Amino acid sequence: MQDIKLNLEEFEELVQPQPPGTGPCINIHSSGNISLNAKLLEKLHTRELRVLVSHDREMILLDEKGESTFRFPKGGSVKAVDFTRSLVEQGISLPARYEVIWSEKNQLWMGTWQRPLKAPDPAKLAQKLGGRTRRKAAK
Repeated sequence: MQDIKLNLEEFEELVQPQPPGTGPCINIHSSGNISLNAKLLEKLHTRELRVLVSHDREMILLDEKGESTFRFPKGGSVKAVDFTRSLVEQGISLPARYEVIWSEKNQLWMGTWQRPLKAPDPAKLAQKLGGRTRRKAAK
């Protein structure tokens, strides 16, 4: 390969994505538990919240000022089996993760469902990469 002058304008910068769990989030477990993570609990002014969910179950809203419908204990986890069942009925696989941000416009917390990433098929990935696969160690 020879040294050539590059135009960096023709390149796009890659930014390392934040690993899951680094920010405020709501986790829904197959056991029926709704769990607010520690980062979210730190930001909340109260654990008595009005909880709203979109019809497609892809957004969860936490309203600190409305009439509370849930009281989350210190650990941040409550059981809501009917709700978790409704997620599955809407095609949301469990465990489900909702990343949460503060909405200044709405004055509430907005959680958006994070679709799970599908792991690529190793054989298809190897084919795309030109057949590079791990070699088994010789016995």
